[in-house]
Amino acid sequence: MSTEFNDGQHYGFFMGGTTLTSANGFYLRQSELTLAALRAAGFLDNMVDGISPPSDLSKLWLDKNTDPAVLKEWNPVGAAWEKVTSQTLFGRVPWKGDWVDSAIYRRADLVRYQGDIWIAVQPSQNHPPAEDDYWDLFIEQTTDGSVTSEKIDASSDFATAIGFTTWTSGQFRTLRARARDTYCILDAPGSADPTGNNLSTTSLQAMATEANSGKGIKLDLLYGNYRIDDGIKFTKPVDLVGRGRGYWHPKPPSAGDGVATEAPTQIILTGTGPKDYTVHGISSMAVSGGVITNPSASLGNDGTYGLTSFENSVATAAGRSRKAFSAGLWFAPGAAGSRVSGLRILPDGGGLNGLSKYVTAGLATDVWADNWDVGIVVEMANQMLLKDVESVGHYRMMGELILAIPANPADSAVPALWGVTHENVQTAGWRATEIRGADAFRCVAVGADYIEVPWADDHPFDNTAFGAIGYGTGTFTLIGTKTFTGISKVGSNLRLTGISTPADIAVGNHIYARVAGGGTSHCRWDSACKFTGMHHQSGNVCHSSALGSNAMPRPGAGFVASGWRMTELEVLGALQGIEEVGIQVHALSKSDIFLDIEGSGAKPLRVIASPTEASNTRVTNPAGRTQFTSIDSRRELVNETGIDARPILDSATASAAYPSDSGFFEMASGRVNSVDFTKADGTAAFQYDRTNARNSHGAHIFPSADNTYDDGSASFRKRSDFARNQFFGTGTARLTGRAGTPVGNEGGNSGSICVDESAGKAYIKPTSAGSSDWRELPQTLTGSTTWDPVSLVDGAGVTQNVTVTGAALGDFCVPSFSLNIQGMILTAHVTSADTVTVRLQNETGGTIDLGSGTLRVAVIKQ
Repeated sequence: MSTEFNDGQHYGFFMGGTTLTSANGFYLRQSELTLAALRAAGFLDNMVDGISPPSDLSKLWLDKNTDPAVLKEWNPVGAAWEKVTSQTLFGRVPWKGDWVDSAIYRRADLVRYQGDIWIAVQPSQNHPPAEDDYWDLFIEQTTDGSVTSEKIDASSDFATAIGFTTWTSGQFRTLRARARDTYCILDAPGSADPTGNNLSTTSLQAMATEANSGKGIKLDLLYGNYRIDDGIKFTKPVDLVGRGRGYWHPKPPSAGDGVATEAPTQIILTGTGPKDYTVHGISSMAVSGGVITNPSASLGNDGTYGLTSFENSVATAAGRSRKAFSAGLWFAPGAAGSRVSGLRILPDGGGLNGLSKYVTAGLATDVWADNWDVGIVVEMANQMLLKDVESVGHYRMMGELILAIPANPADSAVPALWGVTHENVQTAGWRATEIRGADAFRCVAVGADYIEVPWADDHPFDNTAFGAIGYGTGTFTLIGTKTFTGISKVGSNLRLTGISTPADIAVGNHIYARVAGGGTSHCRWDSACKFTGMHHQSGNVCHSSALGSNAMPRPGAGFVASGWRMTELEVLGALQGIEEVGIQVHALSKSDIFLDIEGSGAKPLRVIASPTEASNTRVTNPAGRTQFTSIDSRRELVNETGIDARPILDSATASAAYPSDSGFFEMASGRVNSVDFTKADGTAAFQYDRTNARNSHGAHIFPSADNTYDDGSASFRKRSDFARNQFFGTGTARLTGRAGTPVGNEGGNSGSICVDESAGKAYIKPTSAGSSDWRELPQTLTGSTTWDPVSLVDGAGVTQNVTVTGAALGDFCVPSFSLNIQGMILTAHVTSADTVTVRLQNETGGTIDLGSGTLRVAVIKQ
């Protein structure tokens, strides 16, 4: 049978009584009969039938102007009666208008009461809406007359219908509260544009404002390209979530072996970034060892390597100021505990996705991508997590900056940077990642109310910004702090004046430009992280003079760390070097850097570390050192030409790329595993030049030519050697030891020496034959005493005992006296254990009286 009642075949018989008569028997449309039955049962109690529509537009109308009749409802949008469908019928909200006391309200009925919209939880009559067992507030009217969603009882039919669940005894929360847990960028003010056609700055700033209210919300960046022309700063914890990172190719498109792909969520830094940020207390540390001369400059703008300075250079003490810079995302100390995941941030390289300059080969005269200094700044924001994040592109300073001091010196109550974690994070820029703490300078003079440190044009001391300094010996603990009221340049020094009792500070002490919040602890990068350099679209390294005005002032670096109390960094992952410097660590302690290191630039990579200050010849007054730190490449240190890489420690074996190098780790040939920079007592275990011929030179331990290097020197001697065998001379004779005699037990070439460790005897082998041809070496014991023999006439003699420990009866004895015995006879023999008796006999024919002298005895063991 057909399932639709829309033709003359589908009639039903209806009887109006218990007895069939011609008056109460009818043939009716089955569809009309069904609807009438539902109305009688109360299900369609709002249905009106007839040829004219009801005046109450909230009613259903069974239109009998057609056969069969059609059930219709009023469509206010089209202003017409339209046929009811299952969706419109069962999706209808039972709107009852204004609440009246006489009406009976059933569950899910909606009414207006005192301006708010209420939903019935259970049937009621003459029970005004209130938050109770009968009613729930559904929509609350705001002050401007609009409405906003409110809470729904999880037990109500409506809540069940839309899928809400809650804990049995959990908090009763509103729809608004639930929505505010996550703040979607497309809901934010400012008309965010995920296509990349228009700016989304206003929307992202609005999201940051919401997060900075301290609500701990999640900011949801949907799939798309969001352009911003101003930095976004977070001051409270936030969960910033995108839809994923992409693939960032570390080499220029001219290399022809791949290009970057678009990430699902990209924040594109457009235009010239506003230079809104400064940091106090961080300079290049040029006079402390942070800037190093490049002895093999060849590409232009590569005369020096160095740390980034956040201070403007001045020739005199006047005009000291911070260097302002731009940043895309900034996480202040109050944003501790924030999470950032699933996004890429990069300077705009053109195109809707910002990638044109990164994926299209260009000319040396082509400008870089848009001018932004830093991608992400973590300013003392402890316990932050960055996961699946890329901060890459043409950053003029670095992809990521981690500050181990507050940028504002007034923020003093901030602990050391602790627990910042990176998982699958990639950074790139002139420097990929740089971690910086407070500078250290060495005190070179102390006066009546002043101290002096070496002058640097970009020194960070400024009493108008922060008039306090710390001083110590270079360890983690300060000896104390002082305030100063003025600065001046005196000769080649910077003088800090107005210091009370400056004598507390000793010449040679470290002077710190900041006194609080310094250092790092337990910060880590997992093995999926990657540090890459910055390439120009023409294929030139960023500092090459071929770029003309586009060139950067010096070579960049992959990973940089320096600062007071900089410690406990665990750095895993990979480093793809574009520039000449892979790693530069000036002041770093108790850290491990284990990276897959690969060089892709015009020259092999360097790893630069500062030695102990007593060994640092780069500057006159070094401050800061790399100690208790290991650097290792887990798959050796290789570049793409197949040349292995290791530290070249002297110019004799330097590669052609660095013909005059000394004093660096340079990656060129060979290999190195686990380079330790200091011994446990902090003294140098690895030396950087050939001048002092330290025994820890790699070339000394594994020389490439025979009879070339010394192991130690007269000035720098080894304390101990531990070996089973040691070959000497031409390399055939050996020195060895064993428990027991070697005779019959030990072979050896002529000239070999063996020590019987159990008997304390030494043997030499005069020939190379067999194992029995060993000759015991005599053992000599000595003793002495002061002696003034009496005057002796001819034929008289005198004796004197001398203690010689170990002497035994039968041993050979040889006496001597420090004065001329004038022909008398001096003899000696062992008279008892440890005692030798010496006799002086006068047989000269005359009387002799010797003065006081030293009597010595040598005992040769039998």
